[in-house]
Amino acid sequence: MLEDGDCMSGVPLDDLVNEILPEIIQIRRKIHENPELGFEEFETSKLIATYLKDLGLEMKEGVAKTGVVAILRPVNPKKEKTLLIRADMDALPLQEETDEPFRSRNPNKMHACAHDSHVAMILGVANILTKLKDQLQGNVKFVFQPAEEGPGGARPMIREGVLKDPDVTAAIALHVDSKQPTGKIALRKGYVTASADDFHITLKGPGGHGSAPHMTKDLVLIGSQLVLALHALPTREVDPLEPVVLTIGRFSAGTRHNIIGDSALLEGTLRTFNEEVRQYLLERIRETVDRFADLYGIEVSIDINPNDSGYSAGWNDPEFTELVAKAIKSNLGDDVITWEEKPIMGAEDFFEFGLNKSIPTCMFFVGTKNEEKGCVHSMHSSHFKLDEDCLPIGIKAMVSAALSYLKE
Repeated sequence: MLEDGDCMSGVPLDDLVNEILPEIIQIRRKIHENPELGFEEFETSKLIATYLKDLGLEMKEGVAKTGVVAILRPVNPKKEKTLLIRADMDALPLQEETDEPFRSRNPNKMHACAHDSHVAMILGVANILTKLKDQLQGNVKFVFQPAEEGPGGARPMIREGVLKDPDVTAAIALHVDSKQPTGKIALRKGYVTASADDFHITLKGPGGHGSAPHMTKDLVLIGSQLVLALHALPTREVDPLEPVVLTIGRFSAGTRHNIIGDSALLEGTLRTFNEEVRQYLLERIRETVDRFADLYGIEVSIDINPNDSGYSAGWNDPEFTELVAKAIKSNLGDDVITWEEKPIMGAEDFFEFGLNKSIPTCMFFVGTKNEEKGCVHSMHSSHFKLDEDCLPIGIKAMVSAALSYLKE
């Protein structure tokens, strides 16, 4: 654990962060101006790689297409530990509607989930930990991941060996939080995020004139009944005290008011924390779809988690999370931590690095809400604005956690 906020030769952590902060802010703004979607983060990756090369770190580019991995090894290793620190890089397909001078230059692309700030903060962490490598007793593996917003870049990186050579013993990440005020860091032990499974259902049958439905298969009617049947699964087949969300977010059919179309598309998502419930409902969704095909004599197909999508529920290892919380408090003060009572039904593929809880994981949330600066809109909003005062807080918190884990 750090003593009195000192990090290196009596230099306080605040001074180390303040020294690099102007550069980190400029990096964040440059990435914000040039957002790239999942698996298209080529320019972002180049920027990251250039920065890490200048730090002298071992590095590998092109992991899972656009991912970047860098390794910081200690001067005198005493522990067989490797801490994975992850930052996601991708933007959202959204037109930015803010007045920021560095707003997105790319039409219909925006860093509305603040991954630009995640990258910038973790580059800052890499800078400081490189200066402090004489204090490390284990390795740090910096992972810049593509496509968190979907279909997910964590599993492809795992398949390409990101958890090996050296073997990762714990994984940590940060995420900004538009609900928490700037200056606060939110944590939770246990489940943090829900699992997420996407499903696409296609209905096909003979179409025809709206005046003669008996000569067609009315897929709007059939699809509407299917929506009701699917919504009944969690409400009538699962314990009502078990958190489950099933949403049909898209229902597309027909081309004109008096035409019964010959195809329809339903797209939805399933969220839960219980793996048994998750697998049960996925199977029941398949069975329900097949039953409708037989009942109405139509062609029905279902694709669950296409393109390798689908995330497991996110789990913050309680012991590791306690270590992280104590480390943050030791350098940022006892009042900086807010303990969340409930998890959220949103999803995060960072937790895939935990390999079903076999590797301790922890994600903490850095507040960025500031009404005086107009930083009040939720993430994934076209009006989302980041309070850049959160950047030094996130850097200090992550450096504190990393040093504490690698000196234990």
